[in-house]
Amino acid sequence: MRDAEWRPAPEWTATTCPTLVVRGAQGTMPAADAARMPSCRAPGTRTDLAVIEDAGHDVHLDQPQRLYAVMAGFLNSLVCSAS
Repeated sequence: MRDAEWRPAPEWTATTCPTLVVRGAQGTMPAADAARMPSCRAPGTRTDLAVIEDAGHDVHLDQPQRLYAVMAGFLNSLVCSAS
């Protein structure tokens, strides 16, 4: 049985590096839990959330091209913002 309320791990709340959270639209992570993840981080910590349509838990197998495009966009934004 699943807890009524999702609670982040201490490591999640303590991490301050930019983070990309990816979930498959048909995956096991409830959309409401994913939506709460950025608010559990330290103020000012970048947390991007991407939902990949037509994908379940194994996004890398279900929609590899879409996943790679989202990852490349996120990584490129970090490189560009650092310069």
